This record gives sequence, C-alpha cells and structure tokens, in this order.
Amino acid sequence: MDRTKNPFLPFCSERCRTIDLGKWLDGKYVIDGDEIIPDSEH
Repeated sequence: MDRTKNPFLPFCSERCRTIDLGKWLDGKYVIDGDEIIPDSEH
C-alpha cells in the first residue's frame, strides 16, 4: 500500500495507531533485554 493513500502505515488507521501506542505506554508490550541503568544510579 502506498503511504500517500494511507498516511498511517503500517497501521490501517489513526485509531489503530493510537491503540498500539497506548499498549506500549501501558507496558503491555515489552522488548526483552538487559535493563538499562541511567548513569545517575551507578
């Protein structure tokens, strides 16, 4: 699909994009890996 026809790619709509962002912000999606400790906590 051409981005000029759907500016929300890879999502089908703005609503789908917003729902996905909300899941990331709520912590429902995570990327496994080592925890990053900010320099101020060393």
